[in-house]
Amino acid sequence: MFQRLRKKIEKKRAQSFLDNVRAWYQTSSEISEVMGMALHNQSVIQADIGYIIDAADRMLFRLRSYIPVSLGILRRRNPNLAQRFDKASQQLYQLRNETTRFLIRSQGPGPMSGDDPDDEARILYYYQALDEVGFNARDIKLDFDRELKSIWNDLQLIIVQEKAIANLR
Repeated sequence: MFQRLRKKIEKKRAQSFLDNVRAWYQTSSEISEVMGMALHNQSVIQADIGYIIDAADRMLFRLRSYIPVSLGILRRRNPNLAQRFDKASQQLYQLRNETTRFLIRSQGPGPMSGDDPDDEARILYYYQALDEVGFNARDIKLDFDRELKSIWNDLQLIIVQEKAIANLR
């Protein structure tokens, strides 16, 4: 009886891991894509940056629930991979913060200063922000994308093992 109960718990845990690690990967990719569009599209100076930041924040909020379940299994199966997984998750928050700094700076002084910049001034603010924080944010994104791909490849063995436990072959 305990054996059957233990197997049922293991199956549920394996299925939960599979659902959460896939959701983590998908959401992480989406966040990186949104941040990448903001960092590489000069038309961002015309846009309301609040929409971009809000979209990233909503995705990061969802991401928070996927991390603990995935890390639990990873820590038991592959502690090194779990550490990389955790670091990559933290790197997403860093990417969001640096991209937000870039977006805010690319807008210029703002309406409270009484300055209503023309198109030429907006372009100047954009390139100034890119130089101050944008290039750093782009580097963080590149590093994250590389690590995300590497982690996903390394996760495949554990995913196959967890599928077997969940009887999902």
